[in-house]
Amino acid sequence: METVPKVKDRRNSSRTEKISLEGYGSYMGRDEGCFIIRDREGNIQRYSQYQKEIGETIPKEGNHVSVDALRDLMLWNTPTQ
Repeated sequence: METVPKVKDRRNSSRTEKISLEGYGSYMGRDEGCFIIRDREGNIQRYSQYQKEIGETIPKEGNHVSVDALRDLMLWNTPTQ
């Protein structure tokens, strides 16, 4: 999993990150009020939905993304490749 450093988003002055799920076994899901990213070693990172911390997601083959996470990314207009 590759994470690009947080940068300022000029549109709403919140912090955004570009999340790239690389390598087999990574998972992106949703928990209460946040997105969770788990790599294949079991390390978990949490990103708040309401602070729009995720600016873009790039899932690659061999990774899992829950339907709830995809739905919420769409509702928050988060670019997903």
